[in-house]
Amino acid sequence: MEQEIQAPSGNIKAHKLENPQKVFFFERWDGSIISVQEQEAHALLKGRVKAIGPMRMPPKLIGVSNGVKFYEGVKEAHRLHAEGKTEEALARLKQGEAEELEAAKGHIEMPRNFDVIDSNRNPVSLSGLR
Repeated sequence: MEQEIQAPSGNIKAHKLENPQKVFFFERWDGSIISVQEQEAHALLKGRVKAIGPMRMPPKLIGVSNGVKFYEGVKEAHRLHAEGKTEEALARLKQGEAEELEAAKGHIEMPRNFDVIDSNRNPVSLSGLR
């Protein structure tokens, strides 16, 4: 059963806790930082993102992390939410995002190539099939 609490930013629900995943952080042309998963990171690095409007510099990969810091933040936020501390839970989520970004900075790792995939949509290296 999901709990729902009315907060200043809207309704908050405690959802299923997902396992940590690799997170790729990019810096956009305006200095803002975005986080994406591996498949989106591959598309960004290959320049395959469609945009309407003036051409901008492509995002720059600034780091990769394993997602554990944010996972711990979400676990803690779920606990705080269950205790009725909604504002503290929101603050803990933001802190978890910041910790994940700090852990990722400077750790550059290229995403797998999603141009060639198998029947389960997993990337495959053609050189490994020979």
